[in-house]
Amino acid sequence: GNVEERREAVVALGRIGERAKAAAPALAEALKSEDAVLRVDVAEALWQANENPAAVVALVAALKDKNTNAFANAIEALSRIGPGAKAAAPALRKALDESWQWEPMRIAWLTLPSSGQSSCGPCGTPPPPGLNPAQAAWLLWRIEKHPAAMPALIKSRAYGYLGLIGAEANAAVPVIAELLKTEDGWTRIHVAIALWRINRSEEHTSELQSPCNL
Repeated sequence: GNVEERREAVVALGRIGERAKAAAPALAEALKSEDAVLRVDVAEALWQANENPAAVVALVAALKDKNTNAFANAIEALSRIGPGAKAAAPALRKALDESWQWEPMRIAWLTLPSSGQSSCGPCGTPPPPGLNPAQAAWLLWRIEKHPAAMPALIKSRAYGYLGLIGAEANAAVPVIAELLKTEDGWTRIHVAIALWRINRSEEHTSELQSPCNL
């Protein structure tokens, strides 16, 4: 079948989990696919089938892929695997350290108009593909609750990830609460949701009750 049909089949095998052990050899072979997104789907399905270490290796490799869908899917897959992906921790710790170096360049690149991004020269040079500090810290938290993860998430004001962490991210509340002052209504709503998930306080829920704030 075509790539999309193969993806659907692979995702279905992943949902079956351990009962798809018989398909593990075929999944391991499919890690060689030329399609980056399919490789990520195969890796997660392979992990679900028999926790093959090759799956984590493939997902870590996808974190440097230029294909944005494969990159994003790899982050989600590793976060779902969690502590089972501890073999990825050394690479993620290195990625977190290196991501701070590239973060100013990444932000500058994202704020350029498309004409600037396509130009030549230092100003038009994109940062290398890879995790930003918030993404690296989120994965380190999910996998091993590394002590550097929470400070990095707070520094990055990664309210979405902090909200998913919940009560353990309580130290972040004063920092991300400042984002309620932003002019963008949707950002304020997402920040308020994150704050609610963290401390269940009604202090910041006014953003959720007032459609006029959008």
